[in-house]
Amino acid sequence: MIARAIERGVSSVEIADALDLQVQSVLRRFRLLAGISPEAAEMLKDTPCSMKVFGILRHARRPVVENGAPTAKRSE
Repeated sequence: MIARAIERGVSSVEIADALDLQVQSVLRRFRLLAGISPEAAEMLKDTPCSMKVFGILRHARRPVVENGAPTAKRSE
């Protein structure tokens, strides 16, 4: 809901005031899924989890399959 409100032009300050949150907290929640694969986001959409999980997922790499065997190769 925060992302939708910001996309529709509501300022983060107005949202923070309405929800009694700090502006930085509103912005952090707005960027929550940035860098997360759509598959991971779909799996977590109905699951309560801490904010730390999203930071871990941003650093996770998808396994690359080479010659039929998955490897943990980093894409840079």
